[in-house]
Formats: sequence, structure tokens, C-alpha cells
Amino acid sequence: MASIFDLAGLGRAVGVAILLTGVSTGALAAPDATQDPRDARIQQLQDEVQRLAADHQRLQAEDEQLTAKAQQLETEVAALQQGQAAQAQAIAAPPRPSEPRSRPRRRRRRARGPRRTRAR
Repeated sequence: MASIFDLAGLGRAVGVAILLTGVSTGALAAPDATQDPRDARIQQLQDEVQRLAADHQRLQAEDEQLTAKAQQLETEVAALQQGQAAQAQAIAAPPRPSEPRSRPRRRRRRARGPRRTRAR
């Protein structure tokens, strides 16, 4: 049979083990209860980096859309300028006769009223 002293030693050993387990659990739980302000700052900076990365992607997509729109408008402007230049040349150039005239045009006399005859 086990003596009382053996049971007391076993009880002490179990008690010390329980105390040590409680202390180690408490030591691990303590940092969570009182959070380090540096951890909060790190989290804040990480959130800001994520926000900035999302803003960058959004702005990059907008930039690509605006670049495409600018190229489209440049193409339209170039086409309009070519059309305008062609119209200006058409207006400035004298019209070409479609058929050569076979006889020159006669000058018309101005109408002067009734003809007078000279008295002789």
C-alpha cells in the first residue's frame, strides 16, 4: 500500500504541475490582453498599403481608358483635318471645264434704249 507520504508527494507534484500550466497559459494570454501599440500601427500601415494598392489599380485602369479615348479623339481630329484640307483645296482651285468650248463666247452689247438714226 502506498503511504501517506507518497500520496502527499504525488499531490504536491500534481499541484505544482497545475500551477506551472496556469502560469504558462497566463503568460501566453497576457500579450493579447494588453496589445502592443506597435502591432496596431503595423496593422494600420498594412491596411493603408492595401488601400493604396487598390487605388493604384483603379487609377491604372482609368489611365488606360483615358489613353484609349485620347487616341480615338486624335484619329477623329486627323480625319477632320484631312477633310477640311480637301474642302479648302476644292474651293481654292478653279473649276475645270468639263468640255472644251468650240467657239469663244461673244460679248453681249448693253441695251441702250431705242436706236437713233442720224440725220443727214
